[in-house]
Amino acid sequence: MATVTWNNDNSTGVWNDADNWDTDSVPTSGDDVVFDATSTDNCTCDVAIDVASLTVAAGYSGKLDFGDSSYAHSIGGDATFDGSGEVDLGDATITCSGDWDCEDQTTWTRGTSTVELDGDTKVCSSNYKAFKNLIISGSYSSNLDQINAYGDITISGSFSSNRLVRCYTGTVSITGSLTITGSDLIVSSNATLQNVSGTVSVDAVVLDNDTTLNATGTLDSNYEFLAESGNRTCTLGAGTRTFTGNVTIDDEGATYTIDNSANPILVFLGDLTLTSTGTLNWTSGSGAIDFDGSNDQTLTVAAGFTDELDWLRIRKDVSTAKVTLAGDVSTVKFRGFSGRFDLNGNTMTSAGDVQASPPFQFHNGVDYDQSDGVIDIDGGTLILKGTAGTNLYIDDLDFDVAAGVTDDISYCNVTGSTATTVDGDLQAHTSTDGGGNSGWNFVVATSELEDSFFVILLTG
Repeated sequence: MATVTWNNDNSTGVWNDADNWDTDSVPTSGDDVVFDATSTDNCTCDVAIDVASLTVAAGYSGKLDFGDSSYAHSIGGDATFDGSGEVDLGDATITCSGDWDCEDQTTWTRGTSTVELDGDTKVCSSNYKAFKNLIISGSYSSNLDQINAYGDITISGSFSSNRLVRCYTGTVSITGSLTITGSDLIVSSNATLQNVSGTVSVDAVVLDNDTTLNATGTLDSNYEFLAESGNRTCTLGAGTRTFTGNVTIDDEGATYTIDNSANPILVFLGDLTLTSTGTLNWTSGSGAIDFDGSNDQTLTVAAGFTDELDWLRIRKDVSTAKVTLAGDVSTVKFRGFSGRFDLNGNTMTSAGDVQASPPFQFHNGVDYDQSDGVIDIDGGTLILKGTAGTNLYIDDLDFDVAAGVTDDISYCNVTGSTATTVDGDLQAHTSTDGGGNSGWNFVVATSELEDSFFVILLTG
């Protein structure tokens, strides 16, 4: 292994000229290449380079140009850029198997290049404009500065940091491992979060401004959907995605649209918070919003947000786990499969069917009292059905039922409920009148009438 230093003695300014190196030979894969004050002339890579290491020292004030897309360069060890001039990555692909350090390079031009880091237990130290496309296929860490890519970020190996990682305009794919301690993964400005099938451990995954979420499956960590200014849209692709942490959607005073027209299924295991100080829009499709898992959850809806959420479903893994509503909410339709739902004195408006049956219950976690919560149903069918062994409890839960809505109600225990209807009282079959009700008609089942008639005959 030899150290080869740039001297440009032949004054051609190109890499592939033996006379431009102090050994009078073009560097090879066993050579450590150095650019320093020996010559500050510019150097352009006119060939794919393959070297043991590359150092641009502080005394080099020239320009190192990696050339065009026809070149795939290989640096078998460390790449260190500390020059006072310029490093231009051009359109090339550069693979580095050692430490990558461009923190102190004075002028850095990323071009449309791709940098792949494939070393084992190495360090990446970058300035904030370091990369166009970044591939981490090895094992790397970084604790100095944030990592920014203005194209794609692909992590098939492992990367750990205590500073944020941000992708502008490109695509993020994580099939390996990403760990950020105390900071975020930010997908921003027309970027797409495509794949997070690997391990992601960060404070939050932030989708900022105009973005697309195509990743499906399990999405670990908290998620934040933000619009900083203007008129922004986050498009959610088709498929099922399960958010294991808390999810916040905030227009931040701007106009922000969550586009669900591709009909995704959104499964939440943590809280969902819709925050609006500007205009928050929700484009609903034929997908669904599921509250799932074994923990208690809260659905918080900002005052003034009136767009209809997709089909809202409560399907908790544990029958005693509940979802608490904070603020009024509108939905395409509602279904309670399992667990508990506490309207907490708020109103849920449904454009279509409202359906509930045990093991689901309207329940505040202490008793069945819903504290004057209201279900406003504007179309479809109101389906409230217990079973012969397990009633569905309606306690201090009011109903506002539009014209044309049909009802299918049986095996319910109804107490303190006001039903405001256009087409006549709600018809509760084989149900219990707990008192304090208005707008309900408790219909005795045919078998009960027959039993009563038989008793009359016997005692008559």
